[in-house]
Amino acid sequence: MKDIQTISADYVQGSFQLLEHAGDRARASLYFARRVGEEAEKENYLMAQWYYRASLSEYKSLFDVLPADLRDINLDKIFNMSPFKKEMDSHPLITVLKKARDLAIHSTKFQGQGRHFHVIRCDSSGQTPISYGAVFFDPVKEDHIKKEDRKYITEEQITWFNKQSQGWPAHLLIQEAIFQTSVPLRNFLFVNCPDLHAEQPTEEI
Repeated sequence: MKDIQTISADYVQGSFQLLEHAGDRARASLYFARRVGEEAEKENYLMAQWYYRASLSEYKSLFDVLPADLRDINLDKIFNMSPFKKEMDSHPLITVLKKARDLAIHSTKFQGQGRHFHVIRCDSSGQTPISYGAVFFDPVKEDHIKKEDRKYITEEQITWFNKQSQGWPAHLLIQEAIFQTSVPLRNFLFVNCPDLHAEQPTEEI
């Protein structure tokens, strides 16, 4: 699995405009993720952690309401048997982030850590090192993963996620996860209802 090199922009592809309830949860998750970044940048880490839990909760909940959205357009059974669902379910960021939500909500061991994020800003004057406050995920540990989790989370995925979460702040990884979730949904809807999908432009949230 390749490391994340860039974070996709904070919008979702037009697929979510066709999915009323899942789209609403995606918008909410992105909103709270932005607030995580804003509060952490001011080093207001406690409030950033509140938004961090809210963003993770909204993100995971979109998978709870997605079947209802697909049922409304008579595509739920088709999606469940499709390679697009398998693609979405096997993405390491999507898979582990859903578990991260459970850890953040149901335990005190995954609350997010505030520290500085160091980057290089490139502009007309050259390259300038800068840093700002951010919330980072705690590592997912072996004892966090229950026996039933092993059916869908692999050790390789956990190792990969922990590596990404050391380099990228939590709010950016949530943003990337929402984008990556939208990709197989967009492709599925394009194949199965191209006329309907063609009417929906890419949407900023």
